[in-house]
Amino acid sequence: MQILKIKRVVLGMMTLFALFLLAACDKKDEVSSEVQLLSFGPAGVLHGENISIIGNNLDRVTEIKMVGATIEQSAFVSQEKETIVVKVPESAEAGKIVLVTPDGEIESVATINFNVAVVITGISPESARPGDVITITGERMNWVTAVVFADDQWVTQFESVSGNELKVKVPVAAKTGALILYYGGTESDAVETESDYSIILPQGATFSPNPAVRNEEVTLTGTDLDLVYGMLFAGVADTIKDFISQSATTIKVLVPEKALKGKVKLIAHSLVATEVAETLVLPMPPPDPLTVAIYLDAPQNSWGKWGGWGGGSSDIASTDNSREGDKSIKVNFAGDWGGALQMGGGNSSTTGSTQFIINIFGTPGTGGKKINLQVAGKQTEIEIIEGEWTEHRIPLSTFGSPANINDFWIQDQQWAGTIYVDYIGLR
Repeated sequence: MQILKIKRVVLGMMTLFALFLLAACDKKDEVSSEVQLLSFGPAGVLHGENISIIGNNLDRVTEIKMVGATIEQSAFVSQEKETIVVKVPESAEAGKIVLVTPDGEIESVATINFNVAVVITGISPESARPGDVITITGERMNWVTAVVFADDQWVTQFESVSGNELKVKVPVAAKTGALILYYGGTESDAVETESDYSIILPQGATFSPNPAVRNEEVTLTGTDLDLVYGMLFAGVADTIKDFISQSATTIKVLVPEKALKGKVKLIAHSLVATEVAETLVLPMPPPDPLTVAIYLDAPQNSWGKWGGWGGGSSDIASTDNSREGDKSIKVNFAGDWGGALQMGGGNSSTTGSTQFIINIFGTPGTGGKKINLQVAGKQTEIEIIEGEWTEHRIPLSTFGSPANINDFWIQDQQWAGTIYVDYIGLR
């Protein structure tokens, strides 16, 4: 009887153990049916190439989602329990992979990325105003992360983007130049346009009234004048930014008190300047007439520009700023005791004259500086007055009362800067 009881106990224990093993096997079978995404690769493949997805129970996957693309099961290259091979769609972008199964979706922890090359095929329109939206066409435009206009003007927020088209707003301070497109991928890079992209600038045409009056209103007409950030008048160092009114075709502004006759520059937000076509005329009291003219808008009476010396230069037909007429001589000193302006060839008689006349305008930074003026081989000093035209009347006796004058030159005293010279002769 004792042996029988022991056999019954052992049999019961074996039955319980068998039931335990059966339950364990059922539990194992249940876990193993779960779809698992373990890895994918290779990294950096091109669009159109194959990638492999590694995991468990992948034969239950019915669809694969990538950013920008969906791959149906019928499009799988191959599908097995532990591997799925698919071709990367052309529209796929960097991001996570999602496996769709009958039990739900499984998202990858890591992101997939591809090796791409952005290609630019066109830009429209051919030129644009700051604030306009331009369209860049090409390949892989949806991979572009930034568009950089000339002078380091970055745009990272786009109006719209697709695989072959990118719409971007032109920055306010953009200027003409090549565009650079930066793009992502496993090997991030940049591509540059082959030619400069043209940014429209304001164009000034005419003033009204002209002649104008200082401290009174003048109206400028032109095109794209709403792009003007400021105006720079001759004789005024500061840019005028406050306008009475401004539109695309007109600007009304007060003429500055110290403005001089000359060209007015329009400054865009990019700080690129354009000159108004018409010269702004601001009357000054007319100078007394000359008995012998050496320079009035151009060399007179057989006078001409000679070579000079040193590192400076002179332009005898500058329209920047004139005392009389439309032109003057712009003299750039190099600070090397150079004779930046030398004129000669006139052989003008001094009969009936007692003074050598020269009008000089000093640009900012030249006030109080001195130049040497040599006439007929003898020198004198002239002190520059900044910001206004000054007529210098030097007695001919200073130069030894020559009977004739056939050359003169002006020389800096080792300082660099710019002056304008006009209305030169004898009186």
